[in-house]
Amino acid sequence: MRDGRSKGNINTEFIRAFPRPAITNAAMTLNEARARHAQLVEEIRRHDHAYYVQAQPSISDQEYDRLYKQLLDLEQKFPALVTSDSPTQRVGGEPLKAFKPVQHRQPMLSLDNTYSQEELREFVNRVQRLLPNEKLDWVVEPKVDGVAINLRYEKGVFACGATRGDGTTGDDITANLKTIRSIPARSGRFIRGWPNSAKASPICWRRAAKFF
Repeated sequence: MRDGRSKGNINTEFIRAFPRPAITNAAMTLNEARARHAQLVEEIRRHDHAYYVQAQPSISDQEYDRLYKQLLDLEQKFPALVTSDSPTQRVGGEPLKAFKPVQHRQPMLSLDNTYSQEELREFVNRVQRLLPNEKLDWVVEPKVDGVAINLRYEKGVFACGATRGDGTTGDDITANLKTIRSIPARSGRFIRGWPNSAKASPICWRRAAKFF
């Protein structure tokens, strides 16, 4: 799902580590795949612009994820179609111009998702194959639907807070975040020997009752 609702940009590093089986029509030719790829890319970009820039979603999260998965599966079957500007190669938002842009020191990625029990079982099996001698314990909990942020502490003092943005560049919302009392202005765990600069990536959310 897309980050913010949560908006979702799917973590492509995660996908490369645990590739999902392609569901693309095996009889599809490269030319047919190229045409379908261009169609999916254009449609996803249009929906991304509506969601991230205009803040006016044009389809549901589930419909969006279905299109995104089709693109992932198509690129998995036809790797030659993958380009640096494909929606699968970035995290997808455009920082709002009302805020000063902030360059993330490391990319902010999100997690993959699924609506299929079959994919979930296959994921468990893949992890078990990677750790054949390990007994796996799993924790399942509701996902808080919030906004991912990046907090940077310089010498233990809160210096900068930014949104995810496109995963590489976000919006500087430091002043806004300083109004949230649960975000410490100074890291109590900052001790000698720690790096001068440290970051944390929490999720901001607010109970619905607080809006009314």
